[in-house]
Amino acid sequence: MKKKISRCIAGLMLAAALGFIFYALGHPEAYFPWNGGVTYTLYGAYGLLMVLLFIAPFKDREVK
Repeated sequence: MKKKISRCIAGLMLAAALGFIFYALGHPEAYFPWNGGVTYTLYGAYGLLMVLLFIAPFKDREVK
């Protein structure tokens, strides 16, 4: 069950990231108020969390 939930969350994060990318490509005048290093760090952390949720090694407990 936890594996399914983590993959659903990761899928929603992927959809949100794709939506953000398409929005950003259509609106190049918008930008973040901080420097590029902070932005790339946030992108990296988001991507890492998404990958970890996709490959999460959670096991369902067997009911005895």
